[in-house]
Amino acid sequence: NSSAETMLAVDGNGVTINQIVISSGSITGSTITNARLTNANVSTASPGQLMARLDSTTLTGTSTALTLTVTSSAYASLQVRLTGRGDDSTQIVPVRMLFNSDSAANYHNALFQSTATTLTAVESTALSNGGRIGVVAGSSAAAGSAGSIVADINHYTSSFTKLTIAHGVSIGTFNTAGSLIPQVNGMVWNSTAAITSIELRLVAGGFVAGTRATLYGLP
Repeated sequence: NSSAETMLAVDGNGVTINQIVISSGSITGSTITNARLTNANVSTASPGQLMARLDSTTLTGTSTALTLTVTSSAYASLQVRLTGRGDDSTQIVPVRMLFNSDSAANYHNALFQSTATTLTAVESTALSNGGRIGVVAGSSAAAGSAGSIVADINHYTSSFTKLTIAHGVSIGTFNTAGSLIPQVNGMVWNSTAAITSIELRLVAGGFVAGTRATLYGLP
């Protein structure tokens, strides 16, 4: 009603709400479990109805691969977000994505890349060790520079071959023309299996400490 007022007291992790003042003289205790509010007057969301983080990893040292586990089949699609850089002695290093540990020649890739005012298109078929989804900065790039990629994997449990749409950008040298490299990638995994794991690798070298990859489920 018009006199309703809400007062929240949340702990350091944002988990427990001590009290909610719904209206004058009415206080209801509530808690949040698995990021869902539980209250007699509030309906809860089922898994798959809201965007949720399924897995995440942040490197504390160099690694040739980042592995993310798909912990639920309740979502419509998946999204992977990667930010980091590699140790290969180049300005940029291409990133590959593999599904279900499949390193065979089952990936098909097409990309558009812009370098300054030049647009490049590349198509590759029957790729092994994953399909490309973008680039990150290499060790020759400026200190502190990185690459960032967002990859969407639609209907990952369907019986169709799996399609991934990815976009991202990497910076080589700050304030230098031609060193900001945006890419748009399309990748197909020639398999009808449901995706249960995702692995990210570099074409050369490994990811350095501080690189982070996160997997989300999308409704």
